[in-house]
Amino acid sequence: MKSLVITAIILTAAGIISTLVGALFKLEHLPGAAMMLGLGMLGEVVGVILLAIYFIRRAKKYHQ
Repeated sequence: MKSLVITAIILTAAGIISTLVGALFKLEHLPGAAMMLGLGMLGEVVGVILLAIYFIRRAKKYHQ
């Protein structure tokens, strides 16, 4: 369970970094900017979904 949180946090952080770098690439008109933005946002979404799953499981366990 704890590894799920660590994975989600790392994935979300990597997504944020990739999104920021992709935005900077977009400003400079460098190649690969759209792919970097897309992958970064996808990483953020997956990380947030994993965190939501963790907290839902934790809440169900707490209320039993």
